[in-house]
Amino acid sequence: MSVYDMLNKIILDKLKEGVVPWKKLWKSKQGLPPISLTTGKVYSGINQIILSCLAMKYTENPFFLTYKQAEERGGYIKKREKGFPVVFFKMIDAKVDEEDKEKDKKKSRFVLRYFTVFNLDQCEDIKLSKKEIELLQSKEIEQKEFSPLERAENLLRNYKEMPDIQINVFSNPAYYRMFDVIKLPPKGQFETVEEFYSTWFHELIHSTGHKSRLDRLTNEDSIEFRAVEELIAEIGSAYLSYEAGIINEVVDNNSAYIDSWYKKISENSRLFTTATSKAEKAYKFVMDHSDVKPESIKTAS
Repeated sequence: MSVYDMLNKIILDKLKEGVVPWKKLWKSKQGLPPISLTTGKVYSGINQIILSCLAMKYTENPFFLTYKQAEERGGYIKKREKGFPVVFFKMIDAKVDEEDKEKDKKKSRFVLRYFTVFNLDQCEDIKLSKKEIELLQSKEIEQKEFSPLERAENLLRNYKEMPDIQINVFSNPAYYRMFDVIKLPPKGQFETVEEFYSTWFHELIHSTGHKSRLDRLTNEDSIEFRAVEELIAEIGSAYLSYEAGIINEVVDNNSAYIDSWYKKISENSRLFTTATSKAEKAYKFVMDHSDVKPESIKTAS
């Protein structure tokens, strides 16, 4: 299997589980992104996505290192622990022909390679420096300053079936059916305030499937169910974003997201139709249990 095939499989497997890793990037409980313990630098790009796919259960610690790096620090990797690939591009030099150096230089190319890293919690006897300990204990999270959007706040405030909302700097956006709870990071951790509200709307649509509401969440272990449910939540979020007056700011992201799911289930177009129908029911449920008058009604009257 090539490195490209390996990356595709990692991401597609998460998509099948209903997880879009580039929307829920890995963070430790300190709110820190994945960091190379050796260089002190944050992993970026595709490596953040890979770690978001594979390392989600190791949230106690933001540091990652290789087997050799653990040994160099006087420690070791625990038995039966599985590591995570970190990819990089390596330039392969072509053989130089003295008669045509310029032509042969063009044959040099970059190829994708990877090495394996482990989270610090998968290791034993690793000693951290004073600087590394200070970073681990800092719990500093950069947050942007956003003002609330009144139409979005009004819609959420007036929804009478709102589940319990828990906003915490260590939370990933999620709806927990068993406890009927929506967990969100603070709005300052989002790139835009519109993204914060559209994410809340997404989880809110999930919550309409609770047994006390539309009783839709009955087969959550099914891959097909998760694919459709994610579509329902994202389409419903787009409807609510329209009501909140932020649809222009979020529609491009939503469209790309929906399109990625549509491609996944394109062999059975009924699933997409089903998702659209259920998203409309979820949206209507929210508006029927709200004191906010839908924009569609305002426009028609």
